[in-house]
Amino acid sequence: MFQTFRGTLFDPAVVSDAGAATSPPYDVIDEAEQESLRLASPYNVVRLLLPEGGEERYQRAGAQLRTWLDAGALRADQDRRLYLYQMRWAADGEDRIALGVIGALRLTELGDRVLPHEETMAGPRADRRAVLEATQANIDPIIGLSPSRALGPLLVPTSPPRVVAL
Repeated sequence: MFQTFRGTLFDPAVVSDAGAATSPPYDVIDEAEQESLRLASPYNVVRLLLPEGGEERYQRAGAQLRTWLDAGALRADQDRRLYLYQMRWAADGEDRIALGVIGALRLTELGDRVLPHEETMAGPRADRRAVLEATQANIDPIIGLSPSRALGPLLVPTSPPRVVAL
């Protein structure tokens, strides 16, 4: 069952431009964009998604997350909720929009009620697992898709956006 949860958010009193602290999904970021994101903000999440360095890079990501939490740059939301998001991008010369919701989900065994993703590669799976284990956090969400257009009208914000990233 899809559930509400207490998210961890950037505190605007510490991170004045949370939009500059966001990034695209890790697997679409090339080296030039990675450097640009790092320069955009000392709090850019790319430092956690794609940590630099050798074997110690994952421990560095975990330490970075703990530093941000200890400094108050990140804080737990007061309430349990679902988080709406909207992504905009250009593809094939057209502007695209994806609406989504982030929530908590209890995982079950594959084949029970969960269908596996298309063929994935061992290297990226191991990399994502190492980030997850080092940070003890889901830095990049698992994305599920629904072909139903009936969901769109349900994804209507009830308050102004907390973060706008361009």
